[in-house]
Amino acid sequence: MDPGDLIAGYAAVVASVALGWQILKERRARRPQVEVKISYSLLGYPDREAAGAAHIEARNRGDMPVRVTSAGFELQDDSEKVAHITHQPPGATLPGVIGPRDSGFTYLLEDALGPLDPFRPLVGFVGLSTGERVRSRPTTLLRR
Repeated sequence: MDPGDLIAGYAAVVASVALGWQILKERRARRPQVEVKISYSLLGYPDREAAGAAHIEARNRGDMPVRVTSAGFELQDDSEKVAHITHQPPGATLPGVIGPRDSGFTYLLEDALGPLDPFRPLVGFVGLSTGERVRSRPTTLLRR
């Protein structure tokens, strides 16, 4: 085996790995890369006292826009039922489109939490137009 064959074999391997890497990178870029985080927020109003809210933030870490079609919280009774936020509250941007490397948010006022207990771990979610549901980590909003 002469050195020319070895160099040609090495070049073929390097080219194949580079092509595979580009294909993998392109596939990852097209897949939604959304991260969901929940927190407790105080909303300030000019004409009344601040109101507490359960806040859902969705971050798009990808290079393509992502459409969020729904948002809400999973009920804490292990029933797999959810509480959807049925309208876009004032100032919120979800449901809607989140641009590349951007974020959007929505919230549910504390008095509208209903059966949700902010003193127990709570899981928020967003539904994407692709049919995927992206969940947050369980988070306790308030401490006693």
